[in-house]
Amino acid sequence: LQRYVENYGQKDLVEGRIYQGDRCAIVDDMATDLGSKIIARRLVLFEAENRGVEASCDNIFYFLDRGVNNRQRGLDFVNEPGQELKPAPLEVNFIISFNEYLPCLERVMTKNEFQAIMEHQKNPDRFNSDKQWRNELFQMAKSESKP
Repeated sequence: LQRYVENYGQKDLVEGRIYQGDRCAIVDDMATDLGSKIIARRLVLFEAENRGVEASCDNIFYFLDRGVNNRQRGLDFVNEPGQELKPAPLEVNFIISFNEYLPCLERVMTKNEFQAIMEHQKNPDRFNSDKQWRNELFQMAKSESKP
């Protein structure tokens, strides 16, 4: 296995060529917030700098949007105080909004399972910080869960 790992890819942060003036984009499967996309964008810009070229990376594309207001967050990124992240207005595009299509799941879930997911989507920060509330949601979802 070690031999295969050693021979796979270029071992660069960004594989492939980056030419002077290239417009790069971040492409991913899903996003809850833009945190990992912003880090990936910074890695692309860092790698371009290391290669001695100027490139932009102000577009983010992904399939499933699990967050709220990610398009606005992308535009607001220009106001980011951390200059090391190279703030710029980011164009954010996705194919499916989880919140928009979430009601389609209601018919295949129990009432409590669906309610638990809805509560999480309304307040993901609370879900991450309030352990008791999170456990209550889990218990609510499990209470009528199908075996």
